Amino acid sequence: MNPDTVKSTLQTLAYGNVMAAAARDYQKELLAQEKAQTSSSFNEEVDLDELMDDPELEKLHADRIAALKREAEKRQSLTKKGHGEYREVSEGDFLGEVTGSEKVICHFYHREFYRCKGERDKKRKMNPDTVKSTLQTLAYGNVMAAAARDYQKELLAQEKAQTSSSFNEEVDLDELMDDPELEKLHADRIAALKREAEKRQSLTKKGHGEYREVSEGDFLGEVTGSEKVICHFYHREFYRCKIMDKHLKTLAPSHLNTKFIKVDAENSPFFVTKLGIKMLPCVILFRQGIAGDRLVGFQDLGGKDDFSTRKLEVYLIKKVRYSANNDSDSE
Repeated sequence: MNPDTVKSTLQTLAYGNVMAAAARDYQKELLAQEKAQTSSSFNEEVDLDELMDDPELEKLHADRIAALKREAEKRQSLTKKGHGEYREVSEGDFLGEVTGSEKVICHFYHREFYRCKGERDKKRKMNPDTVKSTLQTLAYGNVMAAAARDYQKELLAQEKAQTSSSFNEEVDLDELMDDPELEKLHADRIAALKREAEKRQSLTKKGHGEYREVSEGDFLGEVTGSEKVICHFYHREFYRCKIMDKHLKTLAPSHLNTKFIKVDAENSPFFVTKLGIKMLPCVILFRQGIAGDRLVGFQDLGGKDDFSTRKLEVYLIKKVRYSANNDSDSE
């Protein structure tokens, strides 16, 4: 192998590693800048204080606090009963101990028995008389069980009343607030609100949330620029067109996902002919720029001028859903 060739190869590899390291650093810098720009632009457009004042977030917060209270209450109740430690009880206290808790593990032991004791007591000897006395005592267990069931009911009733009255004094709510699960719920809800705010801003920029008139020149861009559009072709002198205007103007702010527009049929002869409009008022539903169902006159609303806004709303919602189902079936 040629030493010069080896040296040249190693230099090339070293240069490649340096360039790769520089590329990684540059990539990190670009990502950091992009993240900072996105964060700053979002904060300018979205009022985080407004997001925090959210009923759903308050409900999640309240539910989690309630759950933490229940956990703390249960923990305090069990601690009062002697849970969480291994301790010796006398014969006089035994009945109350085993009936005062749902689950009890009781070790009946003898002080002289090697297997009952710990490592430090292995060398102690057993007393036969004491062992005999202990075994006789254990024989009374079945008799005690019947009395224990009655006593347990009484203890549970008393304890429930005491725990309820003393809980608020003993639980530190500030401590409950410092909870990872609550923080996660809070963060998830804030993220969802941010996404909703971004979507709302995007739709508002497209003209959603209001009922407005567009010219024939702008019509094509308006109906293709949003997924769902409701367009009213009207005439300025037609009384029923004015009635339809009133109802659509009321509905537009309540249905942000759908764009509501109107077009003067007299000044838009090309699209009136293209869409085959013969009678006014004519309301056409567009989905992804394609004309679908249409409402001509008031025949489908009872044939009278005094129909309610709610009746028109229900009709349009059904038509929009039907159109959506047909689109999914065709796909």
